[in-house]
Amino acid sequence: MLSALSETKVQYCLYRSTLKVDLSETVKFTFIYNLGEKVSFFKKGRFGIVKGVLIKE
Repeated sequence: MLSALSETKVQYCLYRSTLKVDLSETVKFTFIYNLGEKVSFFKKGRFGIVKGVLIKE
């Protein structure tokens, strides 16, 4: 997975996992992101907006 990461890109995904405990089934989402060191200031700011919306919901 590390080979797919880039220093010049903003990359993010949602990982969905399902856990079954007794008779109930729980769905959890994990937000994973990589903010490369060479990403421009504009892209970093735009990612902050996207990240805020995802965390809010």
